[in-house]
Amino acid sequence: MKWVLIGLAVGVGMMLPFQAAMNAEIGRRAGHGIHGATWNFVLGLAVLTAALAVFLVLRKASPPDLSAAFGAPWWAFFGGMIGAALVLTSLTLVPRIGAVALLAGIVVGQSVGSVVIDQFGLVNVDPRPITVLRAVGVVLLVAGIVVIAVATEGAKPAVGDGP
Repeated sequence: MKWVLIGLAVGVGMMLPFQAAMNAEIGRRAGHGIHGATWNFVLGLAVLTAALAVFLVLRKASPPDLSAAFGAPWWAFFGGMIGAALVLTSLTLVPRIGAVALLAGIVVGQSVGSVVIDQFGLVNVDPRPITVLRAVGVVLLVAGIVVIAVATEGAKPAVGDGP
């Protein structure tokens, strides 16, 4: 079961470069990247609202308890802002550095951030101390982005990206 869930995570991860490129295209056609990011969240909200409605009907569940949600710690509300930063950064960078370099950077950042969260039990996550194998995995990811950056050096820049 664990490998099925990991496969699901990989599948969703494979969609991220497509999302970045699609949002960049909307932004390019609409005149600015912020338009692509806005459409991303408008359509995402529509899909999540429909999914919530289906969930509530199928589970015969109660609507979310918003008063309890607003009782969450102050830092919990930054998740949406981080999502917006990810979308804006992605659609801005994918035309400039390419999908591979963009997602490699994101994966390295996620991995380093995850190690810090696990090590210190931040944001209400049970601590999971770093092991030698986890550290080696993160070092290999960092090495991978260095190889990708070197391989893309001198690659043809996107139109409008400079001389």
